[in-house]
Amino acid sequence: MKIIELFESFIQWPKILRSAKEISDYISSQSSNYVDKEVIEEYFSGCQAVLEELPLESIREGNPEANIRDKRKERKYTKLDIATMPPIVVENGIIQDGNHRFRVAKAKGLNKILCYVVKEEEI
Repeated sequence: MKIIELFESFIQWPKILRSAKEISDYISSQSSNYVDKEVIEEYFSGCQAVLEELPLESIREGNPEANIRDKRKERKYTKLDIATMPPIVVENGIIQDGNHRFRVAKAKGLNKILCYVVKEEEI
């Protein structure tokens, strides 16, 4: 069974985040830290994000300066069933949101992870 099928049987994540605002809302809903939604909306202007299952080897962690490693977050995600772990956000193979979830998926020995893949708005 593909991870995406497993996720669909538990949680209905939207298949498409249709605007920069939806991407920003999703990212801020998954963060326990302050998120400047306006900056995120501006960054993703003209984009949508499509729910896809990607091989872990095709993804790289995002900017370490924008992501401070937090062992508490990683422990929290380790306790989650993979079927309830929120999708990460990936643009051009680089994680924009979800580095902790990505590391946990690798530690659990997964080969693939559910992602929102950012694309130009014409989908």
